[in-house]
Amino acid sequence: EELLDVSTQPCGSSSLVDYKVWCFDGKPYYIWACYDRTPASVKVNIYDLDWNVRPEYTVVTSHYRDGHGLVPKPERLDEMLRIASILSEGFPEVRIDLYEVDGKVYFGEMTFTSVGGFMNCYSQEFLKLLGDLTVLPS
Repeated sequence: EELLDVSTQPCGSSSLVDYKVWCFDGKPYYIWACYDRTPASVKVNIYDLDWNVRPEYTVVTSHYRDGHGLVPKPERLDEMLRIASILSEGFPEVRIDLYEVDGKVYFGEMTFTSVGGFMNCYSQEFLKLLGDLTVLPS
């Protein structure tokens, strides 16, 4: 695999900014941006699709630190959302993880059970929103 250059990441991040797009049957709803990742901690924020930070949805822990809304809107956000829509089509819920380096979007992974379902870094309000968006097949 090609090594992605961290030196060009926004907000001076020491790691790639990980854009985790929460999708429900082909439709993106929220982006969880993670940066400055180390084995001990990571800075995080949840953004809506218009790139408004939603701090009320994050629970800060010793591992998940407040990113203070410092991640600027990705240059290729529209492309990221288009890719996430295509990849998530037909899945009741999936998180599509993407990266942006030098104006190019890279695919990370599709996550079906985020944090193994133990998501202590999200508020109960946000978890309820995600649950309400999940429509299981009959």
